[in-house]
Amino acid sequence: MTGIGSATPAAVELDASTALVAGVSFQLTAFALINGCDISHANPSDYRVGLGIDNPARNRHIQSMTKLIFAAALCWMRRTGNAPDLAARRVVSKQRFFSVCLALAGIASAASTEGQTARESVQVPGNGGAVTFTNSFDRGELFLLKAAGAVVLGQDLLDAEYQSASATAPGMDVVSGTDVGIDIGLKAPRAPKGVLPGRMKWFGSYRADHTYYLLATGTGQPLTLRLVTGGNRIGSGTITVSLFRLSPPAELATPLETKQVSFLEETVQTTLTTSNPVDYLLQASGDGKVGGGGLGRGDAEYMDYKADGSGNQDIGDRNIDYGLGVDEADTSKTPRQNWWGPWRLDHNYFMLFAGTGQPIHFHYYDSVYSDNSPTDRLTVKVFPVP
Repeated sequence: MTGIGSATPAAVELDASTALVAGVSFQLTAFALINGCDISHANPSDYRVGLGIDNPARNRHIQSMTKLIFAAALCWMRRTGNAPDLAARRVVSKQRFFSVCLALAGIASAASTEGQTARESVQVPGNGGAVTFTNSFDRGELFLLKAAGAVVLGQDLLDAEYQSASATAPGMDVVSGTDVGIDIGLKAPRAPKGVLPGRMKWFGSYRADHTYYLLATGTGQPLTLRLVTGGNRIGSGTITVSLFRLSPPAELATPLETKQVSFLEETVQTTLTTSNPVDYLLQASGDGKVGGGGLGRGDAEYMDYKADGSGNQDIGDRNIDYGLGVDEADTSKTPRQNWWGPWRLDHNYFMLFAGTGQPIHFHYYDSVYSDNSPTDRLTVKVFPVP
């Protein structure tokens, strides 16, 4: 591919926040390098960039990142046949450039999966159109979805879960009375008492990098996704959604750490110190004896079931939310904040976890521990997200 520095780049007018530039520059640069783009000769003085930053040192830093964005985006525009006429120095519209940057960020993010290979990736359009995976979501099996990127919606950005005026502005989950974001067509399996479950939500609070995850159990049909906007507005660009299978078998990278957690009244913590605001994927598998009278098996979320799974209880004696607490140890608080999901006969559960800057603590919730096995253990693994 011809090096970016071999021609005078198009002039682009761009008003962007620091966070947006920083959030996409790394992914765009990686994409450029993967696709053989020479960005070493890109000069920030070649571009007209209005960042609105008064601090000269900070401005130089952002200008440096911005040149990588311009170089990678122009590389991608050339590759897809959408490169501007460089000889005529045509100005690329701000909206068009943002669309290219955000779409490219999603593509680059989806391609970089830390050793984990997506089964399939689809582009969810900003115009509200539906898109369907070709892979079937096998009934009862677990899947992880990753959404990366955002669309341009007027003066705002809209990603899989939040709408914001800029990457640094607080994201809004509800706009004009509408729960905005990507709807995968499934209802949330658990909701607070007295609240009807709404659509399944993408995990976590607003992220400036516009990358979110969602755990879903297969229904036997391919998922159909669409972007919901407040007031039925039409956005420009796409969001990349990638599909990873978690069972069977889990298509995951090497775990960062593995812990054995007992069914006794004790707390186990990881050696790993998590990073904030990094997301992690936790897996808890196995079960053990947690009661007498022949009742008594328990796994990461349910208890008192028989071998065929009948009789399983999520919340039981003394209104205690049975199962493995994650960064929670007060059994009087029900339900636990972090939930492992619907009942599984294979006793294999996953949970998304937001890093706190501290180790992760695990504590088994039960009403009585004296009849629990002293030797049985749950195996808990901490994985990086794709």
